[in-house]
Amino acid sequence: MVSKLKKLAFGTVAAAGLVLCQGALAGLLTVQIGTFVCVDGQACDTNVAPNVVTFAPVVPGFNVTTTTSFSNNPGSPGFTILDMTWSIASIGTTGGTLTFLASQTDFLFPPAGATGNLQSVCSGDALNASVTCQEWIDLTNTLNGLGTVTPGPQGPFTAPFSDTKVSGNFVSVTPFSITDRLLFNLAANGTSTGDLRSITPAPGVPEPATLALVGAALAGFGFLRRRKQS
Repeated sequence: MVSKLKKLAFGTVAAAGLVLCQGALAGLLTVQIGTFVCVDGQACDTNVAPNVVTFAPVVPGFNVTTTTSFSNNPGSPGFTILDMTWSIASIGTTGGTLTFLASQTDFLFPPAGATGNLQSVCSGDALNASVTCQEWIDLTNTLNGLGTVTPGPQGPFTAPFSDTKVSGNFVSVTPFSITDRLLFNLAANGTSTGDLRSITPAPGVPEPATLALVGAALAGFGFLRRRKQS
């Protein structure tokens, strides 16, 4: 009996250590929809995995079905990513304008002094609506910081779209923050779904390799979620 209690206590301490370690490694990840803000790990976040926020607030005039943002913070060779998927509608409502923001601090790749660039991939659909996408790396490590590295705005898009832009090269200063921003304008009965992906690849890393690593990360998040639900 004593042996079992010791094992249980050790397991509890080890699990607590893992949680603390994850917390120490991860920068602050937040998702803001209009005036509603959700921080990774708070009650509003329905995804238990670290570095993932799933958030669906009640916003007057809109139906926000789901918004998920994830990252591989603090980054790793050879890429850093912050990704945001969305599903929004104004079915049976008046619609209007709405801003989505996803932001996280304390990214460490590319390392200080190394050369990097910011690649933006924005794709999705919009019906009776328009969407404008933009991303920033803020070298002052400011949450929701809008500067100084950006590929520039993409859109407004009003139909099925897919667009990729890349910033000029920059010399990294660590830690830094990344912010994704979506600007929506929905008429009555408008809808939009899509994905906004910010990647900071190492110079010379081919896009297929980056996408393979992103796919592996998504598979891992899916496994964690299924394990939690079971």
